[in-house]
Amino acid sequence: MGFTNCFIQKGFEADDLIAKIAQTTLLNKIIVSADEDYYQCLSPSLRIWNPSRKKMMTKSMFLDAYKIQPKQWAMVKQIAGCNSDQVPGVRGVGEVFAVRFIRKTLPPHTQAYKSIMANQAIIKRNAVLVTLPFPGTKPLQIVPTTFKRKGFKRVCEQYGFHSFLQPERYNAWKELMSGGLNT
Repeated sequence: MGFTNCFIQKGFEADDLIAKIAQTTLLNKIIVSADEDYYQCLSPSLRIWNPSRKKMMTKSMFLDAYKIQPKQWAMVKQIAGCNSDQVPGVRGVGEVFAVRFIRKTLPPHTQAYKSIMANQAIIKRNAVLVTLPFPGTKPLQIVPTTFKRKGFKRVCEQYGFHSFLQPERYNAWKELMSGGLNT
């Protein structure tokens, strides 16, 4: 297909490898995922394309929406937990209260604030579980790649990925591989 950058490290998840690539290369990057854990990787050279919502998230959009730095998103997950990774957070405290706590706009008299303060052990435990990349993830070397449409089409047909060949999706793939999706 022309994709030369395929990586695996025993004991590590794809999230960790993707985050390590995001940290170690200066190239402009797009992560294609609906997983909001990647918000902590946002930078001027990294955007996230959510294929479910068909929306791009940039660092400036994140700052406008949450009024915290992308690196602080890991703390949001430490407090609120992460359902997709089965990491329980502070009971009764979701992302909204966690963000307000980090921004120092959550009043100390609220139950959410008191719960956060009383559950520092949970928050500390979650730090290593939700912060990307996981400690020990080795650096990865990105090499130039050449997207080959014929190879892409052949592999999709061979493995029954027919939905990728629908004109709307196929054109989105072509645009993404040529550096498009500037929305």
